[in-house]
Amino acid sequence: MFAVLVHSISPRIQYVFKELLERRHGFFVRFYTEEAPFKEASEPIKIQYLTQKKAQLPGFFVQQQEFMTQNGVDELFTPEIGDLLLTGEQKKELLYNLPDWERKTKEEQGVLGGFLEKPFPILFPTKDDLGFDFFAMAFWFLSRYEEYQSFKGDNLGRFTFKESFLGRKQLDSLPAVDIAQYVFFNFIGIPISQYHKFNIAATVDIDMVFRFRKKGIFRIIGGFIKNPRYIIDRFVSLVSKLDDFAPEKTVIPFLKSTSHPDFKSMVFVLSSKKKDTINKQVLLENPSVKNQIKRLQANFKIGLHPSFSNNLNNDWSAEKEWLEGVIDNPVTSARLHYVRLLFPKSYSALCELKIKEDWSMGFAESVGFRAGTSYPFSWFNLESEKETGLIVYPFQIMDVACKNYMNLSRENSTSKGYELKRVVNLFGGTFCFIVHNESLSEKEGWKGWKCVFESWANPNVINL
Repeated sequence: MFAVLVHSISPRIQYVFKELLERRHGFFVRFYTEEAPFKEASEPIKIQYLTQKKAQLPGFFVQQQEFMTQNGVDELFTPEIGDLLLTGEQKKELLYNLPDWERKTKEEQGVLGGFLEKPFPILFPTKDDLGFDFFAMAFWFLSRYEEYQSFKGDNLGRFTFKESFLGRKQLDSLPAVDIAQYVFFNFIGIPISQYHKFNIAATVDIDMVFRFRKKGIFRIIGGFIKNPRYIIDRFVSLVSKLDDFAPEKTVIPFLKSTSHPDFKSMVFVLSSKKKDTINKQVLLENPSVKNQIKRLQANFKIGLHPSFSNNLNNDWSAEKEWLEGVIDNPVTSARLHYVRLLFPKSYSALCELKIKEDWSMGFAESVGFRAGTSYPFSWFNLESEKETGLIVYPFQIMDVACKNYMNLSRENSTSKGYELKRVVNLFGGTFCFIVHNESLSEKEGWKGWKCVFESWANPNVINL
C-alpha cells in the first residue's frame, strides 16, 4: 500500500515504518532508493521521506531528520518541540468515529470534544506540509532514547515521569505517537475508521500469594510482634485457611466479574525465593501456593513477575524455571517487579530468557504514556541498533501509583482512569491498568478501592 522513497534504508527507518504501518495497522510498505522505480510503483500511497522534496516526483513529502540515520545515543541530544492544534474537521472525524457517539448526551459529547481543543506536543518540527517528522518523533518515543541517556532515578533507580522530556517541560504524559499518527493518516487521506481499535487490558501482579499463610514460622512470629493490630486477622487466617490475599478470593472474582468482549487479562506471579524487604513472596514450594497458581492458570494467562535483582540472568532464569514447572507450560510474558525497567539491561535479560512479551512499560510513580503510545510495539535496542523479537505492552495507570505515590483519593483515581480511557478511546489502542491481589483484598489500607478498579475495567469512557 505504501511506496516510500528514501536516500538509504537505515535500521531506524526500516524499523519505524514497519512498526507503525505494517505491524500496527496491517498496511504493506515497500522501500525505494531510486527515483524511477518509485515513480512507477503501483502502491497507491507514495511517501517521499527525504531531506529535500523532489518536485518532479509524486507523493507526500515528510522531511527526514538526520536523527534517523545516526547510530548510538548522543548523551546531549534533545529533540526540538512544537505544538499541534487539530483542525475542526479532524476533531469532527475523531468524535464521529466513536461507535456510540450519537447515543452520548450533550454533556458527554462536550467532555470528549473539550479534550481535543487543547494543543498537543510534537517533536522534530519541520517546514513541510505535515509540519513535523512523524517517523523521527515515533522512533524517539518508542526506542526510549531518553532512557539510554543519563538521568536521575528515584530511590530504586527507576526512570520517572518528572525526569522525562515531557515531564521537564511540565506537559501531560499523552499518547503523543498515537495522536501524531492520526494526524499523519489524516494528512495522507486514510480515515480513522480503517484502523481504529479500542480495548481494555486488566493486569494483576501477585507479589505475595497469601497475606499471612505459608510464610514460615519465623516470619509468622515476627509478624505477630511487629504488627500486633493484625493479631485477630492472622489468627483467623491461620485457623480457617481463608487468606485475604488468596487469588481465589481476589483476582479470579475480580477479573471474571469485570470481563466483557473487548477485555483482556493477564496475571504476573513473583516467583522469587528471596526473602528481603522488596521480594516478599511466601513459601513457594508449599502445595497451597502452587494450587493457587494452578487455579489462576485455569482461567487466565500467567506471566512471570521477575524479582528486584542485580543478578538478572541467574535469578530470573531460576524463577522462570520454577513457574514453568508449576503451570507445566512455557512462560513467555513478564512484568518486572516494582516496574524497575532499565535500558537496555532489563530487556536484554528478558530476551535471553526467551520472553516474548513485556508489560512493564509505564511509570511507577505517575500515570500516562511512558513510550507515547497505548499500542504494543517491538523493542528496538539502541545499543545494537537492531530490532528485537520482544513485544512491549504499555500500561497507563497502576493502583500503587495513584494511592501511594500521587496520594490520590478513590474519587480522583476513578476520574484519572476515565481521563486516560477517553484519550485511548479517541485515538485507538489499549487502556491497560495494573492492580495487585493485595489491593483487591481491600485490606492493608485498600478499603473501598475495589470500586475504583471496577471503574477502570468498565468499557465506558465517560464519568460524569
